[in-house]
Amino acid sequence: MARWLLSVTLMTLCLTMTRADEMADLARFQGTWGVARAVRGGAEAPDAVRDALRVTVTGRSLTIRSADNVPTVIQAEIWLDPSRTPAQIEFRTTGNAKQRVLYGIYRTEGDTIRLCWTTDGGPRPDEFSAPAGSKAVCFELKKMQ
Repeated sequence: MARWLLSVTLMTLCLTMTRADEMADLARFQGTWGVARAVRGGAEAPDAVRDALRVTVTGRSLTIRSADNVPTVIQAEIWLDPSRTPAQIEFRTTGNAKQRVLYGIYRTEGDTIRLCWTTDGGPRPDEFSAPAGSKAVCFELKKMQ
């Protein structure tokens, strides 16, 4: 009985620590971000497109817009797992678009977030690159003042 209770206590402690780590990283995501770099399938986004992109995170809600007067590019709930290396993110799309889950990775460094994910439900990337022919998208985000 004592071993069982110890096992349950340790599992609860681990889950609580993981949840606290996720909440800490989620707090770093909050706000509006400009896109310093955007690559999709090996192609860099043109400056005009990249400069117009905005990523806004409020709670778990993430919105990517290409301009204020243009429809949303992605609307999703985000779920983070900082216990993995590299840290993992899931975008669970919401809104009018077909509901899907996009798998990605992320890294936070000061006022910079690096994101890389695959479109169309492809496998999670294992590095921060979007080579030609891949379905990967990578963003480098800078916090807007």
